[in-house]
Amino acid sequence: MTKGFGLKQFREFLKVMYEMAAFRGKDKLKTVFIFSDNDVVHESFLEDIQNMLNGGVVPNLYNAEDLGKIREEIRRPFKKAGNTLETPDAMNEFFFNNIKDNLHLSICMSPIGEAFRNYVRMYPALINNTTIDWFMGWPDDALTEVAMKFITKMELGDDLSDGLAKLCAVAHSSTTDQAEAMKNELKRVFYVTPTNYIELLKGYGEIIKGKRKDVDNQRNKLRNGLSRLDEAKIQVEKMSAEAEIARAEVSKQQKICEELMINIAKERKNADEQQTHIEAQTVKIEKEKEETLQLAADAEAELKKAEPALIAA
Repeated sequence: MTKGFGLKQFREFLKVMYEMAAFRGKDKLKTVFIFSDNDVVHESFLEDIQNMLNGGVVPNLYNAEDLGKIREEIRRPFKKAGNTLETPDAMNEFFFNNIKDNLHLSICMSPIGEAFRNYVRMYPALINNTTIDWFMGWPDDALTEVAMKFITKMELGDDLSDGLAKLCAVAHSSTTDQAEAMKNELKRVFYVTPTNYIELLKGYGEIIKGKRKDVDNQRNKLRNGLSRLDEAKIQVEKMSAEAEIARAEVSKQQKICEELMINIAKERKNADEQQTHIEAQTVKIEKEKEETLQLAADAEAELKKAEPALIAA
């Protein structure tokens, strides 16, 4: 069944089944058409199924052109079967008789719920023209074996698989027992079917798959994180080595700076001493200058006093 599968597609599928049963099929043309309640996309499908159960074929499934092509296909098998009268009706009858002889319907439906009761009421051939096989609950051994087939695909290991398979069987059996007890005590029916058991195993498989995916994602994240940490460690070691080299260079330059500071301090001290000496010499020179100027002034004054006498002489 695909999306958009309707009555037209269903009848095209029936034509393929008919031709397989009539002349195309292998293994002596024996063909089984398995139809389940999950395939009832439209209830009109059940109308065709009822017609097949009542008369062997679906009425008016083929038009005249289609039947003409089929007669050409079955002409050789028709003659091989010992038929000599090659009329359209005879060949059509041969085609449909082969279908009735070789095509078998296997209808699989669950009796749970309203749907099955409605189908039986509206399409009585589902009961009247079929042989019903009632599939009862599975024994514990069968439950365990089915669980093992599913659990083996999960690759959990032999240590866990045996115990887990038995646990699944016990869980289903105990649920069935509790459902029966609820029916007896509360008059409420709770169906526990093999389908539920299969869904349980499939659901557990999906959970395991999802958890493994989560673990894989976390493992990948952890691996990536550790890889980043290793890269960071390498970078830190490289930077530490570079820093050690830089630290040694800084220490070297610091020593040079300290020596320069000492030299500068000495030169500053010398400069200060020289400045003090110069200032002292400047003061002395100024004083001597003042004394010289005073002597010059005194000499000038004496000269002025002696000048009249000199002139008079």
